Amino acid sequence: MCRRLVARRPPSVKLVPLLLALAGAAGLGATGGASPGPGTAPRSSPACASGATARAGDVDLAIVSHGVRRTARVHVPPGVGSGPAALLLAFHGTGGNGRFMERYSGLAAQLDRGPAAIGVFPDADGPRWNVEERRADPDDIDFVGNLLDALGERWCLDLGRVTAAGVSNGGSMAALLACAMPRRLAGVAIVAGGFATLPPCRSRHPVSVLEIHGRDDPVVPYRGLAGGRGAVVPWLASWIARDRCRRVHPRSRAIARGAVRYDWGACAGGTSVVHIAIAGGRHQWPGATPSDPGPAATISAAAQVWAFLAPRRLA
Repeated sequence: MCRRLVARRPPSVKLVPLLLALAGAAGLGATGGASPGPGTAPRSSPACASGATARAGDVDLAIVSHGVRRTARVHVPPGVGSGPAALLLAFHGTGGNGRFMERYSGLAAQLDRGPAAIGVFPDADGPRWNVEERRADPDDIDFVGNLLDALGERWCLDLGRVTAAGVSNGGSMAALLACAMPRRLAGVAIVAGGFATLPPCRSRHPVSVLEIHGRDDPVVPYRGLAGGRGAVVPWLASWIARDRCRRVHPRSRAIARGAVRYDWGACAGGTSVVHIAIAGGRHQWPGATPSDPGPAATISAAAQVWAFLAPRRLA
């Protein structure tokens, strides 16, 4: 069964060359990338100057952003010491919260296994993240920027190793941040996220991207809404172009029953674009606790997400 999955490339992936051509015509081609601006080199956060050692455990953090009290759950694994630590932001789906995402995603347990990094599970201001219009309230893009500033004042962070992940509406939030703050995020991982309502991406700065999606997702359809709006493959194609990946046709391999990984190889600034398509997969975070409705997972999203994001550095 695995050999058959590898040999037969999904028809939608064949659209990538055409989509790349269209993206290049729109200014996302190999000659359109902006060079990094001043002050974007990886650096340590202000807390590093104190030499304090991070204590392992969970902390509930509150900040004020745009005059509103906002909160996040912070998980510090035992392996985090006094040196600059990597940071992973993880965004919950609609109706969830940070504490739920910490347990449900398995990411805190994954961070405990290493390589060690601080995990941050923010809370939306309401049931969901505002991914439609950044200027509307709440401005979740500014909240994340303010949160990163506050985290850097308290914990010693390697600001070149900040990444983000999310599921469903939280996956859309991670996708939005890849465009909104590409000079602060080294990579993003989107699981079952939607792209139909995201504003146009104006960034030309490369960011590593992992996208995991069930082919039979009824909530966020793989092929998009009416007219293909928000379809997975065109969204990936935009990042293949933006990251100026050398490989037009991805390498594909089965990584588990029904799960095929597509890898576009080396891209600009050491970035990478990877997609995992799950045959029969529904609207799920594979390996969640408790499990989402749908077929039993054959991969762990937490393991795939952290294996992809752990080595990332700012392009």
